Amino acid sequence: MSKVLLWETKTAGKPYYFSAFHQWIESYEELCYIISKRMIYFFVFGIPDDLKVWLREEFRIQLKSSDIKRQLTDIVEYKNFFTLDEKRELMERIRKMFLQTPSKKYWMLGEDFRKNRQYLSAFTAYEKALPGMVQMPKEEQAQIYYYMGICLCQMFQFEEALVYLKKGIETGKSSRCQLAMETVLFLTLNQEAFIQELCKNGKSENQAKAIYEQLDERKNFVMQGNEFVKLDKIAYHKKKLDDTMQNRLTKSMLEQWKDEYKREIS
Repeated sequence: MSKVLLWETKTAGKPYYFSAFHQWIESYEELCYIISKRMIYFFVFGIPDDLKVWLREEFRIQLKSSDIKRQLTDIVEYKNFFTLDEKRELMERIRKMFLQTPSKKYWMLGEDFRKNRQYLSAFTAYEKALPGMVQMPKEEQAQIYYYMGICLCQMFQFEEALVYLKKGIETGKSSRCQLAMETVLFLTLNQEAFIQELCKNGKSENQAKAIYEQLDERKNFVMQGNEFVKLDKIAYHKKKLDDTMQNRLTKSMLEQWKDEYKREIS
């Protein structure tokens, strides 16, 4: 946590583990901080039963209502962790979030997980949001497909990512989906295969060559971009005729990302 927390309640006799966030907490104040930062999770999944037990046993907080809006309000108002202005703002967020449609809540949940680099959970949330988003403008539907593709890229599922990026292009003529698709193809194919693939998607051979050259020039910049965080790890999977190119990622970095992915799916 980046915020320094000062608490007036006692530390819990036993900590509580948020499996969804891979995080331990041991105070009422830490719970308030999580609620303020990741509130959408509770609106989608509710307050976990074991968390209710923990609150009751450790802090004597009884959540009698079955309404999530009321439950969150009861937790927030138990002590003065928030200032009056912060509390008003939080209550307004609770009210607005409560009024969102189920699909919109899953969309917001996907955003929360993605920003916290929990890509498997983010993809699952976006997937559940899709059926109810058919009435949205085409551009917003394309945005969902874009982020689904990005999440799959972060999990090394490049072929599946291309499926969703292409859907984004077809749905909303998304330039971001187009650029992301071209980048994935650049990272997974050699130049000849890249040009052939873009020609299948309506580009001329000269256009495809120019795009490949531009991406090659921008490679270092792309690998440091916000949407492709640490894309240098993907270079490990880049299919080159020379097999030695697959050793571009160090063993220690690969193991680190494998461990993160294991924690995500556990």
